[in-house]
Amino acid sequence: MPVLVLEQNENDLLEFETKIDKLLLIVKLCSIMVEIGKSFIKAKSNFINGIWDLLVYFKDDPLIISSLNRIVHTLTELLKYDTILIDQANRAVGKNMSTFLRDDIHKAKDTKRHFDKMSDEYDSMLNRHSQIPRNKANECEEVSNLLTATRSCFQHLTLDYVTQLSVLKNKKRHEVLDSVKSN
Repeated sequence: MPVLVLEQNENDLLEFETKIDKLLLIVKLCSIMVEIGKSFIKAKSNFINGIWDLLVYFKDDPLIISSLNRIVHTLTELLKYDTILIDQANRAVGKNMSTFLRDDIHKAKDTKRHFDKMSDEYDSMLNRHSQIPRNKANECEEVSNLLTATRSCFQHLTLDYVTQLSVLKNKKRHEVLDSVKSN
């Protein structure tokens, strides 16, 4: 039964990894959007400064000054909201999701590689232990000690791997929802 649960969690992780490709695309698109948004904000700020220059030129015409002041005020308010939107998109999607992908997913993949390697080493050690002639006490004791050490290492790594899968399974929901919610 525990092996079945482990396989289900591994399969779930593999399925999630296929979805990650789309998620990575979203993170990249968000980064591009943030950069374009920063350029847009800079251009809008320059435009507002240009209108301010017009205000100085038309300082004697109250009708134009009044109209241009309203435009500058409205554009300045829009600029503030654009800045907030770009900042939130960058923090939520860009930073949170890329950190989750970079740190948590890669950590689980690394642990999986170590788990597979240790599993192979444990299998070979069991095979080696089974082929030792029992009449060679010194060699038998040495292989038995190696088997005990390998088994212990495998058990610890198995617990670490299962824990990481469990944490990742629970964390992925929260990370995705928090990223979307924070916008």
